[in-house]
Amino acid sequence: MGMQARAKKMRIRSFVMSRNLEMIGWGAAGLLMARVQMFGAYAPLGVAGVGASLLSGGNALSLLIGAIVGRLTIGVADGRALQDIAAMALVYLGWALIQKTKIKQTPWLMVGICVVASAGAQAARGSNVLYDWLMWVASAGVTAVMVPVFAVALERIREAGSRRLLTGEEWTCMALLAAAVVMGGMGLAIGPFRPAQILAFLLVMGTGYIAGSGAGGATGIVIGLAMALVRGDNIQPFIMGNLGLCGMICGALRRLGRPGVALGFILANAIATLVVNGSVTVILPLVDSLTAGVIFMLVPKKVFGKVMELSKATTPETDAYLERVRGYAVEQLDQNALMLAHMADAFLGLPDSGNPAEGEVTALMQQVARRTCNDCALRAACWKRDYNKTYAMFYDLMVRNKADRLKKSDLPEMTARRCMRLDALLRAMTQALQGYQERKSWQSRIDDSRRVLGEQLEGVSQRLAELTEELQVPITYDAATEQAILEEMDRCGIEVKQVSACQIDERWEVNIAFAACGGKGSCIGKVARGLSNVLQSPMRCATQGCNGHEQGICRKRFIEAEGMAVQTGAASLPQSGQEVCGDSYAFQQLADGNYLMTLSDGMGSGERAAQESSAAVTLVKEMQRAGMSQELILRTVNRLLLMRSGGDRFATVDWCTIDLAAGEAEMIKVSAAPTFILRGDTVEKISCGALPLGMLEEVQPGYIRKKLEPGDMVIMMSDGVVDGIGEENMKRLLAALLYNLEGTPKQMAEMVIHEVLRQSGGQAADDMTVLIGRVYEPMAS
Repeated sequence: MGMQARAKKMRIRSFVMSRNLEMIGWGAAGLLMARVQMFGAYAPLGVAGVGASLLSGGNALSLLIGAIVGRLTIGVADGRALQDIAAMALVYLGWALIQKTKIKQTPWLMVGICVVASAGAQAARGSNVLYDWLMWVASAGVTAVMVPVFAVALERIREAGSRRLLTGEEWTCMALLAAAVVMGGMGLAIGPFRPAQILAFLLVMGTGYIAGSGAGGATGIVIGLAMALVRGDNIQPFIMGNLGLCGMICGALRRLGRPGVALGFILANAIATLVVNGSVTVILPLVDSLTAGVIFMLVPKKVFGKVMELSKATTPETDAYLERVRGYAVEQLDQNALMLAHMADAFLGLPDSGNPAEGEVTALMQQVARRTCNDCALRAACWKRDYNKTYAMFYDLMVRNKADRLKKSDLPEMTARRCMRLDALLRAMTQALQGYQERKSWQSRIDDSRRVLGEQLEGVSQRLAELTEELQVPITYDAATEQAILEEMDRCGIEVKQVSACQIDERWEVNIAFAACGGKGSCIGKVARGLSNVLQSPMRCATQGCNGHEQGICRKRFIEAEGMAVQTGAASLPQSGQEVCGDSYAFQQLADGNYLMTLSDGMGSGERAAQESSAAVTLVKEMQRAGMSQELILRTVNRLLLMRSGGDRFATVDWCTIDLAAGEAEMIKVSAAPTFILRGDTVEKISCGALPLGMLEEVQPGYIRKKLEPGDMVIMMSDGVVDGIGEENMKRLLAALLYNLEGTPKQMAEMVIHEVLRQSGGQAADDMTVLIGRVYEPMAS
């Protein structure tokens, strides 16, 4: 109990300390901003700071108190201090009143409040001098500009723990806020040290070290301008150029590390002194430069690492490197395609084991002769004088695949009449032929396997050749777009590890790696919406499944969404008396933008039929995803089914590929039941006759192409559904049942099966499966 109490007390103490530090930080920022005087002792940055803190949701009260104290530190004699304090207080009170109303709180509203409050304070001071009002107009202009700038910077500081990336605009706002702080700190000194100048030099060194010469020079000019505005000596015009030069030198020397950057800053200051002054009196105090350099080298490395993470952008590969990688990949793919093509020729070029070869016939004859004819008196007549006739007899029996027990009638009449050991001869020949037929059966299986392997190698070779052509398509990488994606994802709260955006044939493709959501799938929609906002095109995820368990990183590929999309659903019912449906089906979004719907009906019903249909559907789906040609897929599935069952088992294939970009459906039907296309209240039947797969060596499918429109439904079904009520009745049923029917495609498919079952007496004479794909426009859905 005591341990828990101490832990609770420690947590409370830690919370209080962090809150105190936060209040001190906001108060210090207000104090420094309010110390900046412009246009005749006005303090516009104090008013802007109060407005920005309110707009950003920060600790505005602490900043207001700090701003009041800061304004009092620079004099109260002429009444302008009270005017500025009144303006800041009016902004705070005015925003508090606005928050109690339903008025939309926008940056423009805050700008208006700040200007009105400042104008009211100016009017209350009672000055009628035109010059004073002109200076107030300039001061109010600065306030109006800096309110949204400071609001962005203060909001980024407040979100420092959650944001992982800052945009270029946000960095600019941060730089202007830093410049305001530097301006406010000018004039404050601790012995020979001036903290504001040390901070300014640190910012220039750090920016050059992190972001390079361009950013370092720009930061130096901005901070130099801020310092010049509050200095009144004759060196004022040269400060901007001096700090700008120092920032550029720091960026140029960043490869030398932090010591090189610090030394570069000091040397650049010395060079500028000699050129401008012609004396040894440096423009920027040496003691502050040295102090800033020492602090810069003592800052922990992880601090710079964190800042680099906030400012990182994608690092696009150079065109030369990409071309080298692409050229190497094309060369390797070409070589592998050629190698596989030669391997395919080697397998497909081997002779088929058709009719028996001369050696096989001779070996069979010798085997029979050794068993029955070695000591026969008529051996010479059969095996020497009439050798050709004996050879022809064996050849004929082998060609006829005569593997049953031989009878006297199977032999030539002369042989049967002359043979003295006919029964022994028939037994020996029967055994020899049965052995030959068994060997031939195994050889035939080997030949089939060889052909399947050869065709697969040929298909892979063709696919590699196609990939080679695809790699040579012009690809345009866009670094600016990648940076915009990083910024948008950061705003959406998604931690991006890597992003690559390119255009292929004028269509966007984005490969992105980001922190996984734990398998919930919630990140996909957020990423897709963010990409769509940046690219101004609807994007969809082309990567199937969740791979977010790979070290907590999810890697996805997004492509431009096609003009159409498909919503699919299915329903199945096994034959009455069976527990397993013999039909199998699959839906699949393909990488090329097409959508696949596949249905297979295995012969018969039950477990065995399900195995045949499942094998067909799985092969079609996986080979289609691998990019194989349709002809090769059908040949391969047909041969594998033949090898599995020897022609005794077979399966139908109904295969529909929907081109979502062109709005066109290609249907391949192999002994499948009709497909129906429902458009409005009209139904079109599509059918084509062909023998099922696994029955013959060659397969002759039917090919049909149909144009689709948004709202069309593609309805595929097994013959158990159609045969239940007939094709014409099915057309009428679909038109009456599905026209204007609300519900998902799955619910519709279930309703079709339910109605067919009702009309057929409540008994399923065969397996029933219905697939429905509804085409729609995604942007209109």
